[in-house]
Amino acid sequence: MEQDGLRRYQDYRGWSRQKEQEKQSRKNRAEKTEQKKQSRKNRAEKTDILEKGLLESNETVEFMVIGAHPDDCEGGCGGIALKYIKEGSKVTFVSVTDGSAGHQTMDRKTLANVRREEAERSAAVSGVKSIVLDHPDGLLENTLANREEMVRLIRNIKPDIIFTHRINDYHPDHRTTSQIVEDSSYLVMVPAVCPDVPALDYQPAIFFIYDFFRYPYRFHPDIAVGIDDVIDQKIQMTSCHKSQYHDFLPWMALKQGEIDSTYDIDNYARDAIVNWDRKVADECRQELDRRYGKSETFQYAEAYELSEYGSQIPESELEEYFPR
Repeated sequence: MEQDGLRRYQDYRGWSRQKEQEKQSRKNRAEKTEQKKQSRKNRAEKTDILEKGLLESNETVEFMVIGAHPDDCEGGCGGIALKYIKEGSKVTFVSVTDGSAGHQTMDRKTLANVRREEAERSAAVSGVKSIVLDHPDGLLENTLANREEMVRLIRNIKPDIIFTHRINDYHPDHRTTSQIVEDSSYLVMVPAVCPDVPALDYQPAIFFIYDFFRYPYRFHPDIAVGIDDVIDQKIQMTSCHKSQYHDFLPWMALKQGEIDSTYDIDNYARDAIVNWDRKVADECRQELDRRYGKSETFQYAEAYELSEYGSQIPESELEEYFPR
């Protein structure tokens, strides 16, 4: 009798555990279903925002500029960042390296601190958020750890559009930064990759910053932005990077024969930006005319090429994503 009672009790306990497991399983399925519904809703909302045009929607729009060094973001996207900020969007500048190799006399540790402070001063001019990562300048590699760091960073910022270097570039840090960003572009949506940070329900668009390199292929500008109205502010931003525009870059320009010993380096911060952005405007005159009309003659411009890795924006809709 006692054995029969024990068996019945054990059977009951087993039945009870089974019921509890089934109940928990139903609860888990319900939670997953709700998560899927919310995920579909989020994707629908994101798609709706994109279809309406980022700058015409009432949603807060996030833009992320990812450069290899603390002054790279200002040089390629300073003008457009100023325009986005004025329109109420959010812009984050990310320097993947600490910039600690960019000086002819200063040691790495001191320079890294200086460049972080310069980036903060520049960000204060424009209103962007500045992030400087700790990777040593000149030593950046496309490792699994660095890719996962980028995946997490993009997920946390949740940008609608990312700007970065092209892969064919003179500087190894620029090339590696571009590769890391592009290698992360799909993985930001994959839950099993870096599961400690929720995966995105959409894929950000990626645009390359203008350059003049010809091989293996030339830059193809998909859109150009006239920046005459903000050129002085952009120069104010880049001038905050004194270790570069007053020290290192003129020193390198002298070594490369771009300036001579009689050149007044106090003019370099303005001359470098003005000459570069004037050349961009000249090279992209067709794109500027198509966008603004030939009656608008811009002296200075920034231009961008849509990457195949990332969300694809139809050519007919590009105008909605970029300030005028």
